[in-house]
Amino acid sequence: MLLPASTVLFAILASSLILPPACGEAPINERLTLSQNGATRYRVVIATNADAPTKAAADELVNHLEQITGADFRLVTDDRRPVRYEIVVGPCQRLEEVSPPINVKQLQPEEYIIRTVGTRLIIVGGPRNGTLNGVYVFLEDILGCRWYTPDCSVIPKEPTLRIAPLNIRETPRFEARILIEHRATNSADPDWAARMRLNGSLLGDDPRHQQVLHTAGPYGHSLAALLPASQYFDTHPEYFSEINGQRIREHSQVCMTSEGAIQACVKQAKQWLAEDPTAQVVSVSHNDWYNYCQCPSCRAASEEYGVTGAWLRFVNAIAEEIEKDYPDVLVDTFAYEWTVEPPRNVKPRHNVVIRYAPIYGCSYHAYDDPNCALNVQEHSADYLKRWCEISPRVWIWYYMLDGGVLHPSPLLKPLQQNFALFDKLGVKGFSTFQLRPHGPTFFLHNIKSYLAAKLMWDPSYDVDSGIEEFCRAYYGPAAEEMLSYIEQTQDEQSYQLGPDGQSLQPPEAPVAVGVPERIDRRRLWNLRSERIRNVPGFHGDFVTAPAIKPKALKQWDAAFERMERQVANDPTLLARVQAERASILWCCLLYLPPDDPVHIKAQKLFLPIATKVGVMWIPDLRSQGNVGKLWLNEENIKMLRREFPEFCPPE
Repeated sequence: MLLPASTVLFAILASSLILPPACGEAPINERLTLSQNGATRYRVVIATNADAPTKAAADELVNHLEQITGADFRLVTDDRRPVRYEIVVGPCQRLEEVSPPINVKQLQPEEYIIRTVGTRLIIVGGPRNGTLNGVYVFLEDILGCRWYTPDCSVIPKEPTLRIAPLNIRETPRFEARILIEHRATNSADPDWAARMRLNGSLLGDDPRHQQVLHTAGPYGHSLAALLPASQYFDTHPEYFSEINGQRIREHSQVCMTSEGAIQACVKQAKQWLAEDPTAQVVSVSHNDWYNYCQCPSCRAASEEYGVTGAWLRFVNAIAEEIEKDYPDVLVDTFAYEWTVEPPRNVKPRHNVVIRYAPIYGCSYHAYDDPNCALNVQEHSADYLKRWCEISPRVWIWYYMLDGGVLHPSPLLKPLQQNFALFDKLGVKGFSTFQLRPHGPTFFLHNIKSYLAAKLMWDPSYDVDSGIEEFCRAYYGPAAEEMLSYIEQTQDEQSYQLGPDGQSLQPPEAPVAVGVPERIDRRRLWNLRSERIRNVPGFHGDFVTAPAIKPKALKQWDAAFERMERQVANDPTLLARVQAERASILWCCLLYLPPDDPVHIKAQKLFLPIATKVGVMWIPDLRSQGNVGKLWLNEENIKMLRREFPEFCPPE
């Protein structure tokens, strides 16, 4: 059903810059009738020399208007004689007739205007997808279109379509809206990514993604590529970290005070930018481990500026050189692990972006929750506030990981409060990270993608309403059960607690009683942070999920049985329910005793459902070192059935 235009308009105008009243052929309070009983007098107008993104915006508008109304909206260029009923899209000659005038050159890159002038509707924006933004805001917020996933959209049907007067001018709250996922999932779909206004990925030749904030060279942790040990270590070991008096080649960082290392990194960064002339960002980020340099010069810099400050001076030096040839390019770097604490006596240059990534913070509580001992211990909110005070640009590297391979995790609860904090502190952008490389079907992946996109566009978006709206559209008759399941997974009472009420992690006995003794339990979870183990109270970890109570697991399994029955006659809805059930079946194998009937049922169902819905791999049950991947191909499935019948019984 079409959303009431007056209701939606009020919500938008409340947060918009309201332009002066427009002059036109009709009174300002008159509704525009864009279609009547499936017919229209309107046509869509673009400039004769419209660029590809503007043409794509007009095509999207025409396509959706025709789906909504059933009418034929013709697309014409502005060399045609003006008529009374027109929808003007993008900069063109028609704007010269508007009073008050619209000066497109004064618009910010992504800013947009949606205005009714007499009987005309005008949607125009700045040079970096501003017009596209305006079209999608009009379709979503005014007309009620929804794009939940690439294969689930809701387009209202209104043969008679009327809109209230509009006078909206807005700039997106955040300049970077990047969603990092598996290549087979939502953000890799050009239509979905464009409609959700993501702006961080080049997706083929699609014109809607040619003006995004994409990065030349590696996206993050770029140091090993900027300064390859294979190229430099033998001749210039002084470019690399000194640890205990020795320059190290393996798992090294950089000597942060080496002028030669700075110039080598500048050379490589400029090469990446020359090879990718449309790139707007280049990464100068340390490798994803410690071993920062402790040579006398770097130690002295660290004592004066903090170790983060020593690193930031290195980044600033590279950014200064890059600006000489690429004045509009941003240089990003991580505030992460050993560089998460803000520096002393040094600030990022104006062309440096700080990607704040508090990996050891709590995923269950908001950054600024004073009752969260873990976030207080890790200074999650305090460090962010201090970074925002000294940095022209802070982008959050926001973890929406599920905490473990195929494992529920309570990370939706703090979303609303966290994004309100980010907006309040002046954060400028996001890279929302939910990349688990075992395929597109892990815990609530699609809901998390949708919520992330919505919050990156509007930090005041109502998360609870969004979850409910999504579930009703995506799961159909199973929505009520799914909503109940989601609510329970976000409640600490569903998870096992230690004697002092602290979180327990699955590798610790006896919480994972379904795992045979011959399997190295720690290989089933990527146990990275020890910090959480000694912090009082319940907390979530972005890396390792909290252990689930067997009682809760059995309740969830029964709920999925009911959900499958509710959608049994719809193959699409059944596959969506089973995609979520795969995680629960896997957890039943981990947490329930082998003789438990639910465990036995999971043995039979896990592999057929996992392979059906696209789970690509599970943790390698044979691993004795770092967590390995066991790809679910035919050969490995035979091995599982032969060697691990507790998880996959013989056929």
